[in-house]
Amino acid sequence: MYRPALKPTGYSFFTYRSRHKILISLAIFVSAVISLNFLASALKSFALINSLNGNLPKHLDRSNGGVIIAVLSTDDEAGMLRREYGRRWWRRYQNSLSIPEPGANTSTTVPFNWIFIVDTSKQTHWEGDVLYLNTPSGYKHLGEKMRRLFIYLSQKFTSMEFLIKTDDDVVLCLNRLAKAVSEVPKEKRRRIYGGTLWNAELPQDPKHKFYDPLFVQDTRGTVIKTHPYGVGAAYMVGWDLVRFIGRNAEELKVYEIEDLMVGTWLYGLDRYWADYDGDFNCGCFKYAEKFLGKANEAKGIHDKSIWGERSVWWHDCKTRFQLDGCHAVFKDSAC
Repeated sequence: MYRPALKPTGYSFFTYRSRHKILISLAIFVSAVISLNFLASALKSFALINSLNGNLPKHLDRSNGGVIIAVLSTDDEAGMLRREYGRRWWRRYQNSLSIPEPGANTSTTVPFNWIFIVDTSKQTHWEGDVLYLNTPSGYKHLGEKMRRLFIYLSQKFTSMEFLIKTDDDVVLCLNRLAKAVSEVPKEKRRRIYGGTLWNAELPQDPKHKFYDPLFVQDTRGTVIKTHPYGVGAAYMVGWDLVRFIGRNAEELKVYEIEDLMVGTWLYGLDRYWADYDGDFNCGCFKYAEKFLGKANEAKGIHDKSIWGERSVWWHDCKTRFQLDGCHAVFKDSAC
């Protein structure tokens, strides 16, 4: 027998109007969550950029095609000592880098600025040639320090050639480095990623100094040797790549091992590798020791690689005696 449908006695959840209202409310809620996340991200970026907003000192040359040498340092007595030696070293180049052009008897001269980078909990500011960068301190935070440095430099210097990153305990031979740059076609120099090619054994022990938990996690513990990257003692990054990192820094993962981190950021990009050698153990000091009349041969040191044309940097030159020795060796050289 036919029975007419019963009229609803209340407002059903399954009516068209109720579903419509619920869907609209849900859409509004989702939009609000997305907007709040976007706002939080924007505020975070603004706070970071604002904390890095130290104006450049007038003495810095912002000419097109220039080079920046960023020297990581510390704000203690040892750092102050090495910065003073560093200034003495950089002055010998008279603020210009001469790049020989292959196949011609000519060279391209570009101006360079050296700046020392010291972390601070205060707002970013300058004191002479020292940039006090608002960033966490300590070895474990070097990755974040470099990320903030890329942001700052990409905003403050608009049209440069490339960045050289080094440390205050490194003696860097700019003329030999210029030779490595000369092998890169001119049109590729703003996309240089140069340094000492290194495939590091990746430590798996959390107690190891170079253990990087986030990198191990991201590679799911499968990487025994890393991809090639430029050793942190002295590597170059072309300005197009510097600006790419600066623009995308908020989206890039920060690792503890800063040179591996930069190499990871650049690994999939169109970049041009410039390769050169270096010495991890203050090799110039070893020869300086002999040069200064010390008994070096008794230690069995006969390696002459320091005089090789591609030896560009010497690392771990920390003490006054070591620095005096290196500066003495290169006093009259074309380094």
